[in-house]
Amino acid sequence: MVLGVPTMVVFGLQSLVRGDYSLSSFILASAFGLSVGWYALGRMERGILVYRINAMLYCILLVYMLIIGGDGGSKILWMFTFPLIAFFLIGKREGVLWAGGMLLLGAALLMVAVPGLTVYPYPKDFRIRFLTIYAIVTAIAFWFEHFRETYRAGMETKCLELETESRRLELEIFERQRSEREKEQAITQLKDAIGQVRVLRGLLPICSSCKKIRDEHGIWNQLEAYIDKRSEAKFSHGICPDCAGKLYPGFLD
Repeated sequence: MVLGVPTMVVFGLQSLVRGDYSLSSFILASAFGLSVGWYALGRMERGILVYRINAMLYCILLVYMLIIGGDGGSKILWMFTFPLIAFFLIGKREGVLWAGGMLLLGAALLMVAVPGLTVYPYPKDFRIRFLTIYAIVTAIAFWFEHFRETYRAGMETKCLELETESRRLELEIFERQRSEREKEQAITQLKDAIGQVRVLRGLLPICSSCKKIRDEHGIWNQLEAYIDKRSEAKFSHGICPDCAGKLYPGFLD
C-alpha cells in the first residue's frame, strides 16, 4: 500500500490531465479505498474484510481497464498484478478463488461477445497469450504463497519450541537455585550444630589416684577443668551418698 497508493494517484492524475475522466475516477476511487482500508487496518482486530473490499475495488478497476484497453491495449497488463495481491492479502485458499475468478471473467470478456458491451479489439493470438501468461502468473503466485505460509508455519513452530525450551530452562534454573539455597542453608545449620557440639575423642591419660587428666602439653588438670575447656558440659558440684557417709557419718544418721 505504501507504494501502491502514490502510484495509483499519479496514474489517476495523469489520466485526468489527458481527459480520460472515467479511468481517472476509477483509479482515484481505488486509491481512496486503499487509503481508507490502510487506515482501518490499524483499528480492526481482523483485517480480512478490508482486504476483501480492496481486492474487489482493484478487481473492478482491472476489469474496466481490460474493457477500455487504452494505450494500444497495454492497460490490460495490469491484471498480472492481481494474483500476487490476492494471494498475499487474502491467503492461499481464498486467493485461488479470487485469482481464478478473475481469470474466468477475463476469459469471458476476451473470448465471448457480451451484448451491449464493447471490449477493446485485442488480437486473437494476444488474448490466448494473455490468458496463458495470467494462468502461469497465478500458479507462480500460488506457489510463492504456499512457500511463505509453510515457512511462516515452520517459524511459528520453531518459536513455540524455543519458548517451551526457554520456560523449561528457566524452571530448571529456578529449581537449581532453590536446591543451592537449601544446600547452603543445610550447610549453615550443620556448621551451627557442629559449633554448638564439642565432643571429646581419643584416649585420656588419667591419674588412677586423684583422677587428674594430662593434656597435650603434659600438664595435669583437674577432671572438671579439662572437660570444661574441651566441651560444652558444665559441672554442678554435689556429693554422692557413699562419700557423704564416709565424710559426715553422724550428720547423715
